[in-house]
Amino acid sequence: CEFSDWYFGQDSNPPSGLIDFVTVVLHEIGHGIGFIGSMAGDEDVGIAEWGFQTSDGDNDPIIYDRFTEDGESVSLINENVYASPSSSLYDALVGEFGGVFFDGIDANIVNFGAPVRLYSPFPWQGGSSYSHLDQDTFGDSENALMRPALDRQFSIHTPGPVMCGMLSDMGGPLGQNCFELIGVESVISIDQTQLNFGVSNVREIVNQTLTIRNDASAQDP
Repeated sequence: CEFSDWYFGQDSNPPSGLIDFVTVVLHEIGHGIGFIGSMAGDEDVGIAEWGFQTSDGDNDPIIYDRFTEDGESVSLINENVYASPSSSLYDALVGEFGGVFFDGIDANIVNFGAPVRLYSPFPWQGGSSYSHLDQDTFGDSENALMRPALDRQFSIHTPGPVMCGMLSDMGGPLGQNCFELIGVESVISIDQTQLNFGVSNVREIVNQTLTIRNDASAQDP
């Protein structure tokens, strides 16, 4: 509230010295809808762990974690390799084993067929490491929205195809703009856009039928 260097315009053209407010809001919404993992590192002792405690006392990963791996394609939640907590997991998270990647089918397709590199600096940077795209790889691209640092006078108002692909892999319901960014060719058609059940009393049953089918013009089934 007390930060004085915001640019509140919506034209994606912030002047020199100001931070684009829309870019920051979109970035944080990106975290809110799923672009975030549970990995946490302690740079003082070189130990990392993952998971959120559930009602049964176990620590469970969240869906983002299930797609992350090291540079040798080993899952970071594979406790046969990376115990949680452990120093080996910390080493993996700071890129000691070839980097950290998000490996999902749709994300890889829009990333030239390769897993998506995540931000994995040494030492661990709380709030930046792991839950962002790699700054060097994506910082000046159409996928820059979820990079870990924002420069003044920089603006990007699109999630980019990589983020859309990652959200698709995690089961998120994508909007039309994301479908266009990741080049989805499958089309689902419905025979009507609304179901009107009219007025009915408690315990009365009203039936409606909605037909969902594959569009004949779709290139993929």
